[in-house]
Amino acid sequence: MGITELLMQDMNPRPVKGLVEIIDEVAVSSEEKAKKLEIAKKLEGYHKLDAKAGIGQVVVFETMAELREEIIKTCSFEIGVEDDGSLKGLGFRRAIEKGDVRLPLNISLPAGTTFRAVSMRLRWLSWTKEYKGLHSLWGFTFTDGVALFHRRQQRREREDFREWNRGADHHGYADLEPMHRASYVRENGRLFCDNPHKLMSAKKVRFRPTREDRHISGAIMGYCESNEDFISTQEDEDASMLFESYESLVSDDMQAIRSGSPIDLNTPLGTPLLAKLKATIDARLGTIVGSESENRRLTPTEIYGLIGRYWDELIFAPWDEKTVKEYAILKTLCKRGSEDVNMWSESIKGLFGFKIRTRDHNWIKGYAYCPPEAWSPDPSTDIGQATHEGRSGISYRIGGSVYTSWQYHTMFEGEVISVGRCKFFISKERDC
Repeated sequence: MGITELLMQDMNPRPVKGLVEIIDEVAVSSEEKAKKLEIAKKLEGYHKLDAKAGIGQVVVFETMAELREEIIKTCSFEIGVEDDGSLKGLGFRRAIEKGDVRLPLNISLPAGTTFRAVSMRLRWLSWTKEYKGLHSLWGFTFTDGVALFHRRQQRREREDFREWNRGADHHGYADLEPMHRASYVRENGRLFCDNPHKLMSAKKVRFRPTREDRHISGAIMGYCESNEDFISTQEDEDASMLFESYESLVSDDMQAIRSGSPIDLNTPLGTPLLAKLKATIDARLGTIVGSESENRRLTPTEIYGLIGRYWDELIFAPWDEKTVKEYAILKTLCKRGSEDVNMWSESIKGLFGFKIRTRDHNWIKGYAYCPPEAWSPDPSTDIGQATHEGRSGISYRIGGSVYTSWQYHTMFEGEVISVGRCKFFISKERDC
């Protein structure tokens, strides 16, 4: 077994077979077998010249259902959401060996449908376990193949799918894995690849370049010729006699996607890709956390009555190795009682701000968010322990070139602490 076969087995637990070996087993009539073997030997020959050309090894699947499931994994849906949580646009993406297939989608949703997300002011909530699955309407984020991004970031860009994806790549979207170059299904003896009509061929080309023979002083002493070999590749091989397209296994889905006609998700969807689209959208529907406004200004006493138990747990919880930075300073100041905590209610229902003066004449400031249903917990209710969730930050691109990948920097803003349903964001502010 060669090195290539060993590497393929390490990367892919499924068995692999040589293309000529499979054709020798599958072909029935001698005439058909001879034609198919001729094509298979050419493809294997191309692959020996250049690993990117032709087909050498073929991944084996037992059933069509298994192969179709793998194809669906190479597909994702990207959803654009407006500032109010409504649908802005939808795109389909499928990874193939030589790039991506990208298509805009047209779906119809009931009026008033909104996607569950976190408002821009509460984007730090996405660092907590409770709200981790939600996207912020600020910036670009990907989860489970779904992209939610903010319209304001796109104001000066063309609103098409390429621009959406460029913004998403800005925040490091993990690429989908493409299908194997070729697959074989034992159930019915069929072979599949991405584009059987235009497989890549390879051939060895020799040419004789002429070079000047120069003296060390720079004088031309004559000319010399030498033979040089290189491998020329191009997409010109038609192997449709052997292979079917992967897309043929999801042909009904792709026909609906490529047509551009509105897709009604309220009708029964028997096709696997559209069923995945419906499940993806249904899982993201809901309300925007922090969209309910607060019309009255609460006093510190009223605020303490609503979230006082959470605040006391935040301040008096036992120290551990994660009690650091702004959180540690806040605990120390409040325990000493050397400074008064200034607390107020924000315009978002359940959001409260606080500030406390430090010894170096700066400020520890932050926010507490507690949904109204968790206000004023009963004394017998377990509100949970203070848990360090992480450091909230914003990543942005700082450089790169055509020779290197983009470089990113994360600017951390503060500590995120959870006490049950109440979440705290603690940061530092310096006096100018």
